[in-house]
Amino acid sequence: MDADIGWKGPPMTDTPNPRFYDYVTPISISKNDSYDFKAAGPVRRAGVYDQQGRLLGDVWTDGRQAAGFTLIGDPKPDMGYVAGRMDRILTQAYNAGIPASALLDPALYAPDFELRVPKRVNQKHRIEKIERR
Repeated sequence: MDADIGWKGPPMTDTPNPRFYDYVTPISISKNDSYDFKAAGPVRRAGVYDQQGRLLGDVWTDGRQAAGFTLIGDPKPDMGYVAGRMDRILTQAYNAGIPASALLDPALYAPDFELRVPKRVNQKHRIEKIERR
């Protein structure tokens, strides 16, 4: 079709145009600055409450390397800051070298939040109480 209008176009060369041959070199632009988000086993949870006593969500950890915060399903408009603040708390704890197993310490979240850690149930003791009845 080009021959019909008299235009031949640019000559083709065997040398590739470098503009079309960018070599991709992977580089690391950030480091992992928080706990892993995939649990490597069962997790423990603790409720996070604001200063008015409202439940905001749960801090969870597998006690090994993973931890995070889960906001409640229907947060009020004034709870918008919570996820960001909890992310900063967990990032600061990670950067300070605090292991995931120590994240259910209420002191880490005070004074902004109250962490209510459920007591562990001693299954052996519970079974003994049931058998005595």
